[in-house]
Amino acid sequence: MSNNNLYQLNCPHCGKFININVPKENLDNNNTSMVWSDENLGNISISNTYKNSGSFGAYEAMDVEMICPYCSYTFKSTVHSNHSL
Repeated sequence: MSNNNLYQLNCPHCGKFININVPKENLDNNNTSMVWSDENLGNISISNTYKNSGSFGAYEAMDVEMICPYCSYTFKSTVHSNHSL
């Protein structure tokens, strides 16, 4: 079992696909806001982390603000990581 949560999104400017692989220990401390640094993506501002589950499975979500590594566009997005129950 991985110790990371994989979040996937597309840049709203250039459309390139971006994977954000966040270590779970960075999200388990229940901080509402933090800056996480990824060696490939740079600094990512994380806020509003939350978890939920239902008959479809479980997910963790967070709001991110980052600079696209492809086109340098700064944007905000909500990303989800889905899990099986």
